[in-house]
Formats: sequence, C-alpha cells, structure tokens
Amino acid sequence: MEGACRDELVVETLKRCKIFKHLSATGLKGIAALATPLRVARGSYIFRRGDPADMLYIVQDGLVNLHIGSPSGQYLTLAIVSVGDTLNGSALSLDSHFMTAQAMSDTVLLRIGRVDFSSLLKKYPSIAVKIIRLTARQLKAECRRMMDMQKDEECRFAYCLLSLAERLGTTLLVTGEELAGFAGTTTETTTRLVSILKKKGILSGSSQHGQIAISDLDKLQVLAGSGTFINYLN
Repeated sequence: MEGACRDELVVETLKRCKIFKHLSATGLKGIAALATPLRVARGSYIFRRGDPADMLYIVQDGLVNLHIGSPSGQYLTLAIVSVGDTLNGSALSLDSHFMTAQAMSDTVLLRIGRVDFSSLLKKYPSIAVKIIRLTARQLKAECRRMMDMQKDEECRFAYCLLSLAERLGTTLLVTGEELAGFAGTTTETTTRLVSILKKKGILSGSSQHGQIAISDLDKLQVLAGSGTFINYLN
C-alpha cells in the first residue's frame, strides 16, 4: 500500500513536469518505476558546477536555486525551480554540470539515472523535443533578462520580484543573498532596494529574515514597466 501511494505521488509529479506531462498514463507509470527519491536539507548542494552529469533531477517538493558563481564569491541565479521542474535536462547531453543546484528549502527530488534516461529518449523521442523547446525558452528569457540589466536598478529589481512572485506566490521565502543573485546585485543593494519598496508600500517583511511579502502587486508591475508576469521557465 505504501509503495502504491509513493508511485501515485511520483506520477503526479511527472504530470507537472514539462518534458514528461504529454506522455500517456502508462508511459508515466513506466518512468515512475525508474525514479528514486532523494531528500535534501535546506542549504545543501544537489550538485555543483563541474560535477558529473549522471542523473536527471525533478523537484517533487521544495525549492531549488540554480546558479553560477564567480571567483569573487558572488553568484548569479539562473532560475528558482519548484515542483515538477527539472534541474538539468539539457545537462545530460554533456559530461558535467554547467551550473550549481542548491536547496532553498527542505526538498524532495526524483532521480533518474543517465542510462535509464537515455533509454527513455530512444523510446519517447518527443521528450528530447520538449527539452529543446524548454532550453530555447530559457535562453530567450535569459537574453531578455540581460537586456533588463540595462534598466535602472530599482526597475530591474521590481521585474525580478514579479518573476519570482509568479513561481512562488506573493510571499517570498528567500534571503537577501538569494534575491541579490537573481537580480544581479549585491546583498547590500538588495537590502537598500527592499527598504525603498517598503517605504512605497509595495513590500513588507525583511530579506534579512528570509521572508518578503508583496503588498501591492499593481504598483510593482508599474515600477517594473510591465503589465504581465514573465516566467523564466515557460
């Protein structure tokens, strides 16, 4: 009974995964049989840049920060992923990971070995097509984000908050360092910008305590210069 419940939970996660959700119920059950769970504590690394890319990871519960670091110790967040998202679909075509994955909360992952995943690609070529499309969308989004880096820092920060809000909701359980990584600023600048937006009635809470709430979404959208959300993983 316990095994059956576990399989059902895995299948439900796969139904939310962009590279698998188009498959039949039978196909999803077959993939679920290949997946093994991994529990990761908040702050722990799942893999680091340069580690062998020998597993596909899918988030079953929790949040994961995908980032690249610099020699100075700062990092740039590429994405914050949640339930149903893959961490490294395109990386399995390479020998090693090109980014680092770190749990932002206590997280449960599903793992599929490289050999099993290669077999799935042969059985379901549509999975490879989904990965290509997803990678193209991520590249387009990153190009957009690089262009937004030319905006003034307050506008850029507001835009980043909007994209996080779409994925995480209007209460953001993120630290100042994580926000800084996503916005491409320093932690000090992030603290200052949060303070400015709090005075404007747009935010409440504190990045230093790891929880920020968006109090006025409309004002934040106006500040960001956009009436719609941008989802970096869609």
